[in-house]
Amino acid sequence: MKKYTGFLVVWLTNIALIRLANSLWPNNFVLGSLTMSAFTGTIFTALAWTTLIWFTEPILKRFRLNLGKGMQIMLVYLAANFVSLWLISRLGPAIGFGISGIVWVFSLAFVANIVQYGVWLLLTKFKLAEM
Repeated sequence: MKKYTGFLVVWLTNIALIRLANSLWPNNFVLGSLTMSAFTGTIFTALAWTTLIWFTEPILKRFRLNLGKGMQIMLVYLAANFVSLWLISRLGPAIGFGISGIVWVFSLAFVANIVQYGVWLLLTKFKLAEM
């Protein structure tokens, strides 16, 4: 069960981050589309985002790239968050999420990187997830 606890908690964290971004800057973070409600868009966007982030480490290992330590890990996951959010936002009509510009993508990726790192530290501290 510990294997999936981390995924579920990060997914819920990403849902909260997406909803917060949409509530603070509704003109820059758009949820929903013509065929999808804002709620469904939030769920699918967070699920896609979490899945892409979750596979960052296995993809790097597959190509025999070292994840590094400390700040290197943060930069790798910042890049992964940025690329994931940018790709998902390009699928706006299909997935129900849009971002108005690349600066907003980077801003959300930066904040998410810090929040996800804090959540992961708490999960490992209380032994609720495996590394």
